[in-house]
Amino acid sequence: MCELNKIEEIRNKKEESDKKLKEYETAIALLFAILKINPAPFCILDEIEAALDDVNVYRFADYLKKFSKQTQFLVITHRKGTMEAADTVYGVTMEENGISKLLSMKLAQQ
Repeated sequence: MCELNKIEEIRNKKEESDKKLKEYETAIALLFAILKINPAPFCILDEIEAALDDVNVYRFADYLKKFSKQTQFLVITHRKGTMEAADTVYGVTMEENGISKLLSMKLAQQ
């Protein structure tokens, strides 16, 4: 009986996780749908793709590139796929305790 409860617990957690992922995907799709109908000149996105798997992060990055012709995006992210799609990457590092340093890098487009 104890093992069955654990399996059910794991299944419920996975279902909750899948539901949350679908909610994130829906929210991102809604954002791009709104931008398609009514483009904004500027859009700030703070780790919007954090919950996505790698395949969907790359899809998200493709959409950003597509929509960047009409909207300028400032994206805060830690995801490699999103950073790879950027024209310019900015970062903050702390080489010495209490002293932050801003770095920027323009990326070559292929």
